[in-house]
Amino acid sequence: MSANADGIYTRKDRDGYWMHWIDAQDRRRWRKLNVRTLQQARKARAAELVRVEQSRVLGFSPPGEETFADVAARFLAHQRARLTPKAYEREKGIVNEHLAKFFTGSLASIRRVAIQRYITKRAGEVSAHSVQKETNVLKHLLRLAVEWEIIPFTAAQGVKTPRVPAGRVRYLQPTELRAVLALTAVQLSVTCALPAVAVRLPGAPGGATGLALIWAELALSPPALSALTT
Repeated sequence: MSANADGIYTRKDRDGYWMHWIDAQDRRRWRKLNVRTLQQARKARAAELVRVEQSRVLGFSPPGEETFADVAARFLAHQRARLTPKAYEREKGIVNEHLAKFFTGSLASIRRVAIQRYITKRAGEVSAHSVQKETNVLKHLLRLAVEWEIIPFTAAQGVKTPRVPAGRVRYLQPTELRAVLALTAVQLSVTCALPAVAVRLPGAPGGATGLALIWAELALSPPALSALTT
């Protein structure tokens, strides 16, 4: 690493210019600069130092000039190490294919009304579950931007998404249970340590348990178990 007295340096393992500085909380910070020349790097660091002084005077960090796309790239790099590959690809698609195409300006310019417009637009295109997922990703990104001192507060706080339909749970009636057992080739796996018998239905994803019967509903008749017909 080649360091400079003015806080700008380069690295052997990566291209471009980097800067280091002390933030308003007296913490040392490092960041790669999206510039091409040393003079541009020095101007970027000087602007950051002005923001630090403003933060100390005002008591909070004034908004930066980073665009949504800039912060989105940093957000995805942050999430890559914290999500499974499948979850990361889904989140990457949400950020790049939907959020970044709608919020094209600076991150500090995002207002609550713009977020509501995005939710209304997407609600007419996808399900309520998808809208909720995309909004949660946006809220997470904005919360991290506050932690990274890019914006002083998040405009997504308190924003409501379309209500997701509640799931429905219904238990089988005794006659329905007998019909299921009669029509389905069931395999009963008994765990003596537990007061229940798991009924595994063929074709259930991942060997999922389809039914659970309590001992009172079964009559032990070795070498097999049969359901009571009462």
